[in-house]
Amino acid sequence: MAVTGYVYPLGITRAYSGDIDVDGHTIKCALLTSNYSPNLQTQQSWSTISDDEVSGSGYTGGGVTLGDAAVGLKSGTSIFQFWSSDCQWESSTITARYAVIYDSNTGYLICYIDFGENKVSSSGLFKLDFDQTEGIFQIS
Repeated sequence: MAVTGYVYPLGITRAYSGDIDVDGHTIKCALLTSNYSPNLQTQQSWSTISDDEVSGSGYTGGGVTLGDAAVGLKSGTSIFQFWSSDCQWESSTITARYAVIYDSNTGYLICYIDFGENKVSSSGLFKLDFDQTEGIFQIS
């Protein structure tokens, strides 16, 4: 099943206006259940979607901090990238359909990833393996 990522347009607007600060704010990645119904045009804050967050052993509400989230131009190009190292939940029992990345200082949503189906960990590792060359997303 294909994994697809989407950027919240209002998140881009918020980043451009300075409300989302990847360098100065805490950027988090949280997991959502299949109950989540994405709406790129109207959803803009974590508080509007957090009711669909997963729960389970090894998972802390609000998700994990992406300590090295960064933005910039892909080397030698004019392509804008957002990237981070992988995030994971060790020794977890989780069922998730989506991952959402957001600025936890402001609550503004940045992007989400649709796994295409439920992904499950059972007393094991649940890991999002972000592409370190292409980033989490690109805008050209």
